[in-house]
Amino acid sequence: MDKLLSVIILAQNTILAKEILGIIKLRYNKKIKIIATSSDLRLKKFITELFEYRMAFLSNKIRNEKKIIGIIKDNKVDLILSLQHKWIISEEIIKLGNNNILNFHFGKIPEYRGHDPIIYSILDKQKYFHSTIHKISKTVDTGEVISSKKIENLDEIPRVIERKMVKTFKLQFIDMINKILKKEKIKTKKIKIRNLKKFKKINSLRKEKLIFNLNDLEKKTIAFNQAPHEPAFFLYNKKKYYVLKDYKEYLKYKNKK
Repeated sequence: MDKLLSVIILAQNTILAKEILGIIKLRYNKKIKIIATSSDLRLKKFITELFEYRMAFLSNKIRNEKKIIGIIKDNKVDLILSLQHKWIISEEIIKLGNNNILNFHFGKIPEYRGHDPIIYSILDKQKYFHSTIHKISKTVDTGEVISSKKIENLDEIPRVIERKMVKTFKLQFIDMINKILKKEKIKTKKIKIRNLKKFKKINSLRKEKLIFNLNDLEKKTIAFNQAPHEPAFFLYNKKKYYVLKDYKEYLKYKNKK
């Protein structure tokens, strides 16, 4: 029997994480061994029910750098996958990972670095969205690209686009893992980082939600039609007037507050 591929998963409780974990279970259960996960409790429950074997679990409520480093040092780790992990990977972990830490990013890099690349792509009226698997490097979202696929912008809300991109990511992941298991060389594309755009932080979108004119109306209504984001709004007499395609999304937002 061939040696199992030893993997660490760093993830949030997202559609992407569940789909990739499902593929590992259904297609690669006898070829991939997950030795540790860093996630929230909801994803931990999903993983526990999905896999019959035990693995180390770290809560991602805190950074847990030292514990992750300890697991890497104590085990032969072949691959580390970041599936919308909430923490930036440290330089020490990158070095220990031996260039085998991969991130699944919902945007083209380096143009759309950081949080909410789908929303920023809508605001910029891009023709395509990009699902990108890339190596993690010292400068965030600039590592060598392993796989990138594009999806046409059909003026759909972010959640719909995200689901489409998850389907694309699944195919990209299967293609990549098959090559790794066959020990085939994977071609990568280096990123040019001249005039690098600013990394978008989690709260960077707050100032983007105000609609100033009719040119803003359509793109911002679509871009912020996603709970728990506050919807786009007009401001009149210091009062917000929300504009949203789907009222259910607004109710989700209000319930989150």
